[in-house]
Order: sequence, then structure tokens, then C-alpha cells
Amino acid sequence: MHQKRLATYRELANALKFEGQDSFCAGLHADRILFSAPQYSEIPKLCVFLDSEFIDLDFESENNFVLVQDKGAANLALRQRPGGGTVIERLDGLVALYASPDVIIPAGNAYSLTCVLNKIAHFNYYLGLEPLKTPSLNPLRYFERTSAEIELYSFKYSPGGSMTHRNRSGNLLKNGVAKLHSFPPDHAYAFKIISHFREPVYPYLLSLDPATYNIQVVHPPPGEPAGAPLGARGLFEFFSTASSMMVGDGWSGGTPLTFAGDAIAQQDRDAAFFKLIFCDKPIDIGQILQDSVVASSKAGVGTCRTGVCTPVQIPGIWDTALATVALQPGTPPSKVWWRKFV
Repeated sequence: MHQKRLATYRELANALKFEGQDSFCAGLHADRILFSAPQYSEIPKLCVFLDSEFIDLDFESENNFVLVQDKGAANLALRQRPGGGTVIERLDGLVALYASPDVIIPAGNAYSLTCVLNKIAHFNYYLGLEPLKTPSLNPLRYFERTSAEIELYSFKYSPGGSMTHRNRSGNLLKNGVAKLHSFPPDHAYAFKIISHFREPVYPYLLSLDPATYNIQVVHPPPGEPAGAPLGARGLFEFFSTASSMMVGDGWSGGTPLTFAGDAIAQQDRDAAFFKLIFCDKPIDIGQILQDSVVASSKAGVGTCRTGVCTPVQIPGIWDTALATVALQPGTPPSKVWWRKFV
């Protein structure tokens, strides 16, 4: 029995070269799997259930949400808050599982409730972003293992900027989730992002805050060029084959990452999500980013998302990985072991 293996256009050109001739294959889709046309799914409609009948929503324009009559089929439930404002109850997905169950939109918020729901739909789409799992377009079948990986480490860190302890924990992520009972004030965090691609790729690391539905870029830093030469020493590197790098380790990886433990420890639970996108072509990461859904003043707020949003186009071969940092104060502390930095 022969094992079937998918090949790219570039591999086919190399395999079919004739004696005395050199093959050449170039173009945007040179590394795309044969007979696979680019496919992108639309941002799915957010299903919203209204617990209160006097909630003002604008249906004159096309939106990324729909109203449902059954709360069990909804992603979110809206109800009026005594004293003013709206309570958004999260009902499904990772946000409902790990983050605070409710988000409060205060009265007089700079964004309309319609705009808030469109922003939440945008947030949920990129939280769940991954290559389409279809037989004709499945980059993961092209590799022997998952091509994008992410690990999370904790280390002791001086707020003044110096590394007082050159020690770090083991990988805190278990099946993509780090369940922590607290964020010690003398600890910071760093990600290790790992590529198993056979070709150099660009890494993008995003933070997604479920408390505000804010999406920010962690790596590369804002303003950092996306086209650093292969092997260049910089905060944004064009990954070589089967390589890795640290983000937030305080040395080559930039400023260490910290979490606001004091601010959120009073809640039952909270979470932060980190999305890793590997792709063999640079993308316009700015189309993914968005500010908080809560704003006290219209001055300085971002653009309200209206109409059906179009996903950012990711050409070529790409993959994603997700890390969830869940604060669960009621759980016993995880066993953490320390090792020297290498």
C-alpha cells in the first residue's frame, strides 16, 4: 500500500524537471497544495438573545449578529442593568468557559450597542481562526505534525527592568490552557513560539482580552518592519525551517509580559487569550486589531464596525495556535518547577 502525500506546485515543478533543464516555480501560491483554491469563511453571525424588551439595536444596516428566540441557541444574552447600562452574558465558547460570565456596557457608552455586538463577532472570529479543515485545503496534512506551537513560561522579574533571577518555569500550558490561581507581583511571563514549517514563515502573536474585546499585537511590536532578512537579529524575524523564538523574555524577546493580577483577583475568574498566526507571506495585521467596546468619550475611539466584516486575507500556507491564560483564584496552585534559562 502506498501512502498518499499532498504536494505543492513548487514540489511538482522540482519533481518534473527534465534532463539538462532547471525547474522554476514562483508566484503568490507557489507553496499552496495542488488543486487547492484559496478559501475563506465569512465571519459567522453572532446569535443574540434579548432578556429585556427595551434594548435599542439598529437593524437598518447589515450586521454580524442576529436575534434568536431560544436562549439555548444564543452566543450572548442581553439584559438591562438596574440603574442604566446593559449586561452582556456570555453563553458559549472559550470566553464563557474561562472568562468572567458577564460584561457591563455602561449607559452613555461611546459605542452603540449595535457596534459593540459587531465588535464581539469580530473578536470571536479571530479567537477561533484556523485553517479550513477540508480535504482540498488542509495545510496540516502537509506536515507530519502541527506546524504552529506556542508555550508559556513564568519567571521572576524585577519591575525596574533587570532580570534578578535567571530562572523560568516549565511550560505552563496544558492542552493550550494555563490555569493559574494568582499572578505573583514579582513574576513575568514569556511565550516561546515554535515553527515546524518546511519554509520560512512570518509569526504574528495577538492578545485578545475578553473583558473589553480588545485585540492588540504582541509581536511584532507596532512599527517593526515585517520583512527582516532571514536570520536577522530583530524583534520580528522571518522564521527559518523548524525554528523557535522567545517573546517577552526580557532579552531578545522584548519587554516581559505581565498580567494585572491585583485588578482581576477579586473576580471569580478571568482570562486572556493569545493567538499565534504563522504564514509564509506578510499580512496586514492592522485589519484584525480593534479597541475596547467600552469607551467613556467619543474622542479618540476607534472606527465602529458596520456591515458584514471581511476576514483578513492570508495567502499561501498558514497555521494558527491558541494559548489561554485562565485566572481561577479558587483552584489550588499548580506545581511549578524552575530551570535555568538557556
